Amino acid sequence: MHKLSCAMDIKVNMLFFPLLMGVLYSDSVYAKVVDLTHIYGPDVLYPPVGPGGTSNMFNFTIMHRGYEPALNAWLEINWFGVFEHGSTHVDAPAHYSQGRAHLHEIPPEQLVGPGVMIDIKDKASKSPDYLLTIDDILAWEKQHGTIPQGCIVMMNTGKHKLYPDAKRFYGTETPSNMSSYHNAGVEPMAARWLMHNRQIKAFGTDAHSCDPGQNNNRNPCHEEFLPNGVILLEFVANLDRLPIKDSTIFIGPMKMRDGSGGPCRILAIFGEHVEGVSLARRTQGSFAGLLLVVILSIVLEI
Repeated sequence: MHKLSCAMDIKVNMLFFPLLMGVLYSDSVYAKVVDLTHIYGPDVLYPPVGPGGTSNMFNFTIMHRGYEPALNAWLEINWFGVFEHGSTHVDAPAHYSQGRAHLHEIPPEQLVGPGVMIDIKDKASKSPDYLLTIDDILAWEKQHGTIPQGCIVMMNTGKHKLYPDAKRFYGTETPSNMSSYHNAGVEPMAARWLMHNRQIKAFGTDAHSCDPGQNNNRNPCHEEFLPNGVILLEFVANLDRLPIKDSTIFIGPMKMRDGSGGPCRILAIFGEHVEGVSLARRTQGSFAGLLLVVILSIVLEI
């Protein structure tokens, strides 16, 4: 009887563990995560909008870094201060509209959604102040399908590859002079079209602004998007690694009270389609498989 029990244990475990490993591994083997965030540090880029260009200051002070006898452990504590609208960041609606949502008031469901990437870097390389048009959007849809409602649209101008070289990124020999900037942006009519026809929840760009550098000190797309509740993402990184569609984008800003914007971590997750089964379907299947493994372990008292 003992030998029979041992034999059953061996057979069950031979079944159980490969099945468990297959279930756990199946989600991770196809999922890919891309970080769309630049590193914050001394070379971080900020538009010089403060008095005397004070927005360019990045304050990082080491308060403690070393062995702490009282804890009998290594301890690191730092203090930092940053300008809201530098490097990879989010613009809250309050940034350009009185009475609209501040950073802490952005609903969480607006910070995650299906991702779409519109690539205009070839046009921007030929015309640095190029504006995304409705025709560009319709051409994208003709090739890739309708932009889903409630999505997060990213515009790839090619600027992310020039960061953090201020002169090349801003397209000027005088980065301290914003009126000399050159970057692609969005035509206001295209911004309105995306809001009213596709109900997008966020719009992002790898440039410092969704408005062109040569904007005569006006920001018409900020004035279109933000008062209508569409949040903006600027200085977005690694857009060449983002697929054209079929991604999910997560936006992680600080939940800062009354913030008009702030630094954020932006991540995109996507997976390859295998035999017509999407990542979401595989995840559901894996969950069912894991449940089966748990039930099997209880029944067989593993």
